[in-house]
Amino acid sequence: MDAAREIFVEEGYESVTMRRIADKIEYSATAIYSHFKDKDALIRAITYADFKALTDKLHEVGDELDPVSRMRRIAHLYVDFGVNNPNQYRQIFMSSSGPLYDEEFREDVRGNPDKDAYAWIIKVMSDALRRGSIAIPEGKLELYAQTLWSAFHGIVALHIGLQGETWVEWATMEERVDLLFNLIMAGIMRETSRG
Repeated sequence: MDAAREIFVEEGYESVTMRRIADKIEYSATAIYSHFKDKDALIRAITYADFKALTDKLHEVGDELDPVSRMRRIAHLYVDFGVNNPNQYRQIFMSSSGPLYDEEFREDVRGNPDKDAYAWIIKVMSDALRRGSIAIPEGKLELYAQTLWSAFHGIVALHIGLQGETWVEWATMEERVDLLFNLIMAGIMRETSRG
């Protein structure tokens, strides 16, 4: 798996072949097939581990007590993961063969804040709502969480897609994440104050 991960991380999904992995670890491809049915099964195992790594990363908010500060920190951690792990991020969130499409993975992970990054975000936002730090209309928590996720996914996807592009003089990632977070929070507060 380490050899496959190395190829995957450096070169992407298309570059991973059982033959290349076998050559890298000096085994026969047949030996690899005794552990994994095919390339997709191997990539799936790697991607599941990456999804867990993302969820673990989002838990690094630590002891931050202020719920909005926790949400801001999660936004930074999420973007940081995606920007620093572009091939893994692409496979998890931008591929129809990622773990979110696998029924077995979904049954094991979905809804558990310790395993599911989305469930963890919902929990943190619920805490902020319960404490009165944010105001979200009744029954709209998931809509607001999905909107936040979509916004920060956009930052990551743009970075991955335009990596190395020099046409735009980009502000720092930290500035962009902070500004987006502030704009969204201001919008949430304005929207909910209207009733």
